[in-house]
Amino acid sequence: MRKYQTDFKLKVVKSFLDGDGGAKLLARQWSVPEEKIRTWVSHYRLHGIKVLHLWPPGFHSLATCP
Repeated sequence: MRKYQTDFKLKVVKSFLDGDGGAKLLARQWSVPEEKIRTWVSHYRLHGIKVLHLWPPGFHSLATCP
């Protein structure tokens, strides 16, 4: 499984939220699976940037978030 840096994930999420394209278009643009973008955006909307640092390794709950 490929790991992505937090800064990269945030760029992709911001692109999505800014309306630069849907998940399918951004997936092609950034060479990231569409489902990853949807997951990052969903988690970002629920929990903010902290969750992008945790996902996926060690993502058990935000209670463990520093």
